[in-house]
Parts: sequence; C-alpha cells; structure tokens
Amino acid sequence: MGGYGMRRVALLVGFAVILVMASGVLYYTSLPRGMAEPVVRFNATGLDNLDGKVTLTYESRVYSGRKLELNTTTVFTVTREKGRTVMVGEFRTDWWLPSHSSFNGTDRAEVIGSRAVIYQPDGSIFVEGEKAGVELFRVGYPYSPVFERLKPEKGYTLKLCCANLTVEDVGGINGRDCLMVRAETEDAVLKLVIDSKTRLLLWEYGVLKDGESHRWEEWLVSSN
Repeated sequence: MGGYGMRRVALLVGFAVILVMASGVLYYTSLPRGMAEPVVRFNATGLDNLDGKVTLTYESRVYSGRKLELNTTTVFTVTREKGRTVMVGEFRTDWWLPSHSSFNGTDRAEVIGSRAVIYQPDGSIFVEGEKAGVELFRVGYPYSPVFERLKPEKGYTLKLCCANLTVEDVGGINGRDCLMVRAETEDAVLKLVIDSKTRLLLWEYGVLKDGESHRWEEWLVSSN
C-alpha cells in the first residue's frame, strides 16, 4: 500500500470532547484521564498570497491512548486557477508502534468548481463528489469545497451525506479570523479551525468513535 492509502490508514488510527473558549485560546475537556488538553496551534504567516500556487507544510501526530503511534510531515503544493484547485502532498511518516519504521508517499486531490476528487496512487479515482469533500478534511487535506458552504455564524449547521458540521464560534486566533467548527462523521468527531479568508485548514483534532482513545492532531507549520 502506498500514497493516499497509507496516509489514510495513518489518520484513521486516530475524540468526542467539549470545546471551551478561555483567554482567546481553545481547549478541550473530557479527554481520557491523564491526557494533556490539546491547544490550537498553527503558523499562518504568509498565508494571504494565494494567487497561483502556495506551499503549505503540516505536521500531524496520531496517538493510541497516551502513546504516540506515528507522526507525519506533509508538504502540500496547492494550485488554484480558473475554478480548479489541485492539491499534491509529499509526506513522510514515522511509525513508533510496535517498533519504528518510516515511509514516504504522495497524495493528490483536486476540486473542480465544487466537485471534489481524491485519487489513488495509480491515478485512478478513490472517491468523488460530496463524500470526497468530507474525506478531504477527514484526513487532513488543506482545503475542501465543504468549507466554502459554512456561514460565519455561530450555531450554523451544515448537513451533508455523511457528516454534520456546526460552527461553534467565530473569532481571532493567532492573528487570523477563524471559524471554529465541530464535525461529526460516521466514525469520528473532529474539531476544525478554518481560516475565514482563504477557507484553508489551520488546525484539526479528531477522535475515533471506537472507544479505544485513538486520536490525532494536525496543524499548519508554514506557508509560502
């Protein structure tokens, strides 16, 4: 298995928690006993210039209980032109359980108008349409056409074929105007921080509905 398949397996090993706003920083409660509360973190310096092409670097971590299961660095090249957005991600993942191993791979997806398509490593289509739009943010792509449909209104809910998204708050974090969104899919609950201006993903935290405390976090490290 390579490319998107490996990345998806990694991120599927990954939250049903309550959002709390305190001193301008987001925290989560109701985590398993002994776990640190995750805090929103991202670096969006240079994010405003999105004409043509932008390079976005993300870090992600997946935990099983309190143990680090894997960490990944992904460099996405996002090209936007004439109503089409192409996202190509080059990633490196380090597995730590049960023993250390690493692999590299490439992801590719595109959005044409409002239609999302995610590709397999061999170039064939993995999933498309609204379900692909959900899968894009589910596994940490920088952008989904679903984000464009969110109104910047606290309490606004968007119901999709396989997910419900609710805007829990709108406000400034790290100098950016953001949408704080709770998303529930068939197998996970996620918290998303989405940039209001560019509608790009800045931070994500998720927990699987498996009762095993599988959770993951992804955040924007740099953009240029």
